[in-house]
Amino acid sequence: MKPLLLFCLLLGACKSQEVLPDNCYKGRLSLKGICNNYVIELIGGTIDLSKVETTWENPSTGKKYTNAFALSNPCALPVSLKEGDEFFFKLDSTQLTEVCITCKAYSPTPKKALPISICP
Repeated sequence: MKPLLLFCLLLGACKSQEVLPDNCYKGRLSLKGICNNYVIELIGGTIDLSKVETTWENPSTGKKYTNAFALSNPCALPVSLKEGDEFFFKLDSTQLTEVCITCKAYSPTPKKALPISICP
């Protein structure tokens, strides 16, 4: 009976580990501010922590975010994503050349920003 219990525990542990697509991270659109001022939190994968704010507090609300960054190429994010949605992305500086229309209204975001593209 003990080997069966051990097997079930190990099987359950394997199911709980999410496999990320190659070269991708898992993120959450945590704040969808005015004029494409987006805040994303890294929730899966390992990234150089110097590229993100390990803790960022929104000065407007006092809410704290972990491993957060602003999106430096807001037009790369699908408009269908809603606040709280999780998605897979990769760092992609080629997306910085994409031209799109954004307004200049201010909405607080972390000082650190990253360009991304959505993983298939």
